[in-house]
Amino acid sequence: MTKKKSGRKKNFAPPTLGRRIMGWSITGAICLGLVYGAYDLFQFCVRSDLFMVKEVRILGTELLTKSEILREMDIPARVRLWQIEPERIEAALIRLDLVDSVQVRRVLPQTLAVEVLERKPVARWQDPATHEVYVLDEKRWLLATLGELEERMARNGISRREIGPLPLIVCDRSVRGWAPGDRLDVDGLEDVLNTYDVLWTRGENWIASIDRFEYVDALHGWKIKCREVAEEIRLGRTNLTQRLGKIDPVWRLLESEEIRVAYIDLRFDEQGVAIKPLNIGVVEWMELTNRETPTEKMIG
Repeated sequence: MTKKKSGRKKNFAPPTLGRRIMGWSITGAICLGLVYGAYDLFQFCVRSDLFMVKEVRILGTELLTKSEILREMDIPARVRLWQIEPERIEAALIRLDLVDSVQVRRVLPQTLAVEVLERKPVARWQDPATHEVYVLDEKRWLLATLGELEERMARNGISRREIGPLPLIVCDRSVRGWAPGDRLDVDGLEDVLNTYDVLWTRGENWIASIDRFEYVDALHGWKIKCREVAEEIRLGRTNLTQRLGKIDPVWRLLESEEIRVAYIDLRFDEQGVAIKPLNIGVVEWMELTNRETPTEKMIG
């Protein structure tokens, strides 16, 4: 038989009052030390230059200068990173006519990063009352006068080629005091400018031939006046993005055959594209298009 091991039970007596007081004292001393240390560290950070803003990093600007951005930000020469209010700076910068959006970030330990998205000039518009020419972006905002834009470009070393040809927008607007920051309210203009900007970026050949966009009530919408191949392109006022996307293959065909036309009419969405040729005979045109009506031909 296995014998049961016998042993004495250990008795754990509860701590005496003196021991409790000693434990509380040690814990309290540690907590006080931590609080004092944290306060000391806080005072060090407040008084030292460790988090003083040493660099303002401005990204995304071409037309706006760093000095313009800094002037609008209006921050003290000596300021610590946590004293910066990003929302206040963003609200100040978004008021600039050339700024589309802005984001301000604090980057430890000593940098303030400002990311700016500028409005991009895509066209020109002339005030019928004052004859002042303004540049506008694809959202129809007047950004600056053409003279101001050219001064900025020269100052910042930007070539006209980088900006693009800036075709003229012709539309009747009520006589009023127009200024940068105003917005042109014309049917379909935003679609025209948006699509034009995309096609220009894509590098489609015919874009370089555009002289101006005109809004014509008699044609129920927009037409484009061109310098070569076609005298004008008729767009209408609906499906403008889709219609502008049709031009490139038609233009390349006419250009390769050295055919000049009075107009390219894109208003017949389902039927195709109507074209009126100028410098080609009836037989040649019929052979080229294989259609029956040579004067106003549908290339679908």
